[in-house]
Amino acid sequence: MINKNYTKEYILKILNKNQFFYDKISSEYLENKKLNDNIVYEFTKFTGDTGSILVDSKNTFLLVDGRYTLQAKNECKNTKVIEISREFSETDFLKTKIKNNETLILNSKKISIDEVNSLKNIFGDKKIRIRNFDFNDEVNIEECFFLENRYTSYKARVKIFNLYNELKRIYKIDNFFYITSNLNEIATLTNIRRVTKCDNDIYIKGHLIIFDKFSILYSNIKNSKNISKYLKDNNIYLKREDDFYKDLKNIDLVFKKNIKNVVIDYKANNYYTYECIKNNKKVIIHNEDNSVFTRINTRKTKKEIENLHKINILDSKFLINVIYILKHFNFDKCKLSEYDVKSFLDSIKRSDDYVTTSFNTIVAYGENSSMPHYSPKKNFSKIIKNDNILLIDIGGHYLGGTTDVTRTISLYRDNKKIPLELKKNYTLVLKSLLNILFQKFKNGTTYDKIDFLARSNMFNEYLDYNHSTGHGIGTFSDVHFGNNIYSKNNKMKIIEIDEVQSAEPAIYIENKYGIRLEVDTLTKNDTSNKFGQFLKFETLTLCPFDSDLIDKNMLNSDDKNRLNMYNERIYKIMSKYLSKEVKKWLKSATKKI
Repeated sequence: MINKNYTKEYILKILNKNQFFYDKISSEYLENKKLNDNIVYEFTKFTGDTGSILVDSKNTFLLVDGRYTLQAKNECKNTKVIEISREFSETDFLKTKIKNNETLILNSKKISIDEVNSLKNIFGDKKIRIRNFDFNDEVNIEECFFLENRYTSYKARVKIFNLYNELKRIYKIDNFFYITSNLNEIATLTNIRRVTKCDNDIYIKGHLIIFDKFSILYSNIKNSKNISKYLKDNNIYLKREDDFYKDLKNIDLVFKKNIKNVVIDYKANNYYTYECIKNNKKVIIHNEDNSVFTRINTRKTKKEIENLHKINILDSKFLINVIYILKHFNFDKCKLSEYDVKSFLDSIKRSDDYVTTSFNTIVAYGENSSMPHYSPKKNFSKIIKNDNILLIDIGGHYLGGTTDVTRTISLYRDNKKIPLELKKNYTLVLKSLLNILFQKFKNGTTYDKIDFLARSNMFNEYLDYNHSTGHGIGTFSDVHFGNNIYSKNNKMKIIEIDEVQSAEPAIYIENKYGIRLEVDTLTKNDTSNKFGQFLKFETLTLCPFDSDLIDKNMLNSDDKNRLNMYNERIYKIMSKYLSKEVKKWLKSATKKI
């Protein structure tokens, strides 16, 4: 529950006619994601996980990108929905609304340092009012655990030491400390995860300050005997989360050091942190814009890759069994909803190493599949019948890694009733995915080139999709991790070996249906010759596509060969892990075209 001075009623009360309130759904680096998310929902009833609001005394504007536009329009009846993009950003919209005599109120614990500075540069200091809205003061003690050595390549103290020394090398400074409130970064550096009490919430909440010889973790974790010993062995001191901002305001007194430099990522930390530090006039603040943490952790280690192969077999086994059940289930008779199916999928423990889902599972039937990030709610979901398609986007957090897979399947009882347009577009998406999975490319190729490769055959049909073609994946951490993103705007990031990313081309026909196919891949070295080093993708996900939805007449010989190679590999590896009846079905689902 939100604190009384951070509610819709309170915000409207403090706004005068010349003021706007700007806020956004929390990112992972903020200290209390669940509570912070509520303010956008209070104003709009929007249930998506990405978006911003701009509020004046009369209107509420919800700013979302193309993934959420249709969902927002369906959910937010008394809100003006604005679609943002690379061509029309949130800042561009703010410029159109904020006039000369008006001011913008920001919550310093919700907006990043980088964004506040950017808005100040655009509108001037006098037009930006910084407020620190407090959240619920209730302290929750979190149970946690640390990863065993078989699941991580380096101890926490080694990871922290390597990061600190890389920062020291880049900034050429001594006597500094590094601050992060990025929950994924804290989890990765400390090897500590939360004992989950709800889906996909694996992060301990808090902040981390790193010095040259020790670190301080500000978190309300349960300090058991094992955890206490683990922290001591890794030179990590534990303090209450509430002490973080207090300590920043009294750096020299608290740390008993004459601190001269602070390094902090302006994009991934809130402005209130910056305000606390800058009170000390002697301290020089450096913007960590070199993405050191991301660069160090995007490429997987040998041990991480070994674990990824294991957990993807477990994940693929789960998915194959799920698809088998769904394809053979009589929905017309049982009247199950999307939410019922989602609850069933989320309740399955996939293996001893399985922890929880890696994001909010998507189960979208028929026209709901046209919303890329639709997720059913208990009292607002469709009843599924055997006369349409079902899109399932589901991921898993395993101790050895993280997955993210999408399949669109036919539930039609009679394949003759499948619309030709649906089969055509499914096949277009499949061809786009095959183009990625089997493409060889030279070392030095950037991610935007693969993005175009995926979209090229869709462009010939005057079709496209409003999201990236894929994203990086963390290791038992953020399912969207790193800057290895297939996007037309990612022109600088070179594809490197040992990077893991999803590939997920799609087609969405508004209010009719959506088709998305997604697999996880690992980049590997291929042939080296006089033209240079060539790379390729290894497909980690081993789960078939729905042959009922494929228009085989649209597949050329290369398409058929690629699909046959993938299917042959699926059956060869996965058949040994399945029951007799599922194995028989898989044989049919992967038969040669």
